[in-house]
Amino acid sequence: MVEIRNYKNNNMENREDDKKIYKYLILAFFIVFIGTGLFLVNSKKSTSDVVKNSIEQKVISFQKEPTEATENYLKLSAVSTSVNKGENVVLDIIADSNGKNISGYDIVLSYNPIAFDFSDIKSTLPDFKIYSYKKNNHMTFLGTKILQSKGETIFKGEKIATLTYKALKSGQYEFALKEAIDKDKTDFVTSQTEIIKPLVSKLKVEIK
Repeated sequence: MVEIRNYKNNNMENREDDKKIYKYLILAFFIVFIGTGLFLVNSKKSTSDVVKNSIEQKVISFQKEPTEATENYLKLSAVSTSVNKGENVVLDIIADSNGKNISGYDIVLSYNPIAFDFSDIKSTLPDFKIYSYKKNNHMTFLGTKILQSKGETIFKGEKIATLTYKALKSGQYEFALKEAIDKDKTDFVTSQTEIIKPLVSKLKVEIK
């Protein structure tokens, strides 16, 4: 009888052990399953980030500044970028409209009003009139085509206006065409009333 009881006890203990092992196996399987799932999610996210970064890099490379030969632009030019105090600084505005017929334009130019005093602006295009507006640290210029003009006006990398400033204070300074300052914006207006945003540039000037 004792042997039978021992056998039953051992058998029950073995069953309890089997149940524990079974529970451990289920728990281990569950942990492995969750771990694998997390790994796959992170891997997918990492791959998605790589693809996203790659796309962003392609977009950035596509948005590099175009060449003047194929884009609208405005730039400054000067015969001399070094003048003595009291002399005039003469700046030319060069424009290209990339084949578009232009009926008007707005230009925003920043400069140091302590070092330069605005004197005059003249249109080098006979069909255009220019109006100047002086602000705190910049100027705006409005160019409009006269109503009597019948022909097309396509800027082809040519001089459209000449600016004159008087040099007042020695130092190194910068004239910069700006895309926008406050509510003032630089743009071309075509004969079809299309608004075009040209590339802009800057020019350093020394007053001795």
